[in-house]
Amino acid sequence: VRCTQLGFRLAALPVAPRYGKMLLTAISVSEDMDEPIIGHACAIVAALSVGNLTCWEPVNEDLDADVGKGGVGDHELVRAQKEAQRRLLEAQRKEAPRWSTLRDDAEGLLWLMGGYSWAARGGDAAAERFCKANRVNVRNIGEAHSLMQQLAELLQRRLSLEAIGTKLELPLQLKPPTAAQSLKLRECIIDGLIDRVAVNCPDLGPHAYLCADLGKEIPVFIHNASNVHRHRPRPTVLVFNEIISTNRPCMRDCIAVDPTLLARRASAGDCPLLKLGEFLPVPAPRYLREQDHVLAFCSPSYAPLGFTLPTIEISVPADMIFRYKVFAKALLEGQVVPGMPPTGARLLAQPNIVLNAPTNPRVSGLVGALWANRVGSRAELIRKWTEDSRFLLEGYLKWLPAGLHDDVCVSWPPLDAARGKRRR
Repeated sequence: VRCTQLGFRLAALPVAPRYGKMLLTAISVSEDMDEPIIGHACAIVAALSVGNLTCWEPVNEDLDADVGKGGVGDHELVRAQKEAQRRLLEAQRKEAPRWSTLRDDAEGLLWLMGGYSWAARGGDAAAERFCKANRVNVRNIGEAHSLMQQLAELLQRRLSLEAIGTKLELPLQLKPPTAAQSLKLRECIIDGLIDRVAVNCPDLGPHAYLCADLGKEIPVFIHNASNVHRHRPRPTVLVFNEIISTNRPCMRDCIAVDPTLLARRASAGDCPLLKLGEFLPVPAPRYLREQDHVLAFCSPSYAPLGFTLPTIEISVPADMIFRYKVFAKALLEGQVVPGMPPTGARLLAQPNIVLNAPTNPRVSGLVGALWANRVGSRAELIRKWTEDSRFLLEGYLKWLPAGLHDDVCVSWPPLDAARGKRRR
């Protein structure tokens, strides 16, 4: 057993590996952003690591059937008035703090951590007033705030953030994230909690979800302290931090997930929990000449639950032979190199058979060479021709009439045409 480079980097961080993965992903995506999200990721990781930041209990929406019963001699109108007053007083005592009105717990925790970081700047008294006004556990959020600052300092020192053009202003004073930052931050959270995905399953009961931790037979529910529990409509897919058991299993720290984000995450091909599945024949796969990419539609799935994700169009990965089949078809149709095949030439077989007849000698002769050398784009083809001038010639001639073989052999390889140059 050998530790990978990612493992060594995770071991350098004083948090659980899943939280360390969030931080490393945030550093990676911040390299291409004008406004980095490393500080926001430190806040989310610290809040999830400590947990139980709030001490506010929401008003119970499911009142008992006998709640409105008054005295025996009370008039019906009097009992209704008393019940209305009781509910009003209860709602006033449990007035919802601002963070509880946000969409999910990621936004709520980030609001709390950011607000506390600015309140703590004014001293202990200001921090306590913030906690009291927002129904926050003083001890826990203070611990999370300290951890956030420690993580930021550690990342700055050990991972040399300045070397990649990113510098954190310490101590962290978080500002509300922009829409672009929020989207990237949500992707970082998904990266760390990819094994804790829950999918809505109304067949098992109202508001029931399925997760890999409990299997496909045991439903799990959203904890009533979660912002997701109060938000309507509830998400089809979410990720959670932990499961606690009361009278039924409930998920804490829930973050709503757009299934499309999971589908695009599957296209990276580096997560065993997300499978690309088969590429769809309709809409047909295609080669884009301008971008020099092979694109195809597929319906990825979340493997532990067998949940099918939305159909998306992706750039076919280099480790899949389907990419080279589509590229070979485009090559035979003249989409890759101008003049290949020669103008007016009639091929001995239709290019479409490349996708459906892998055992055909013509298909295997062309696709086999592309697959063996991992040539699936015009740039890769030109690079291979500069190394081996006879590459692909034998397989290509099988598609042409014998009368064209001599002319093709003389002009092979068509590097000038591939590079867009004109012959003099």
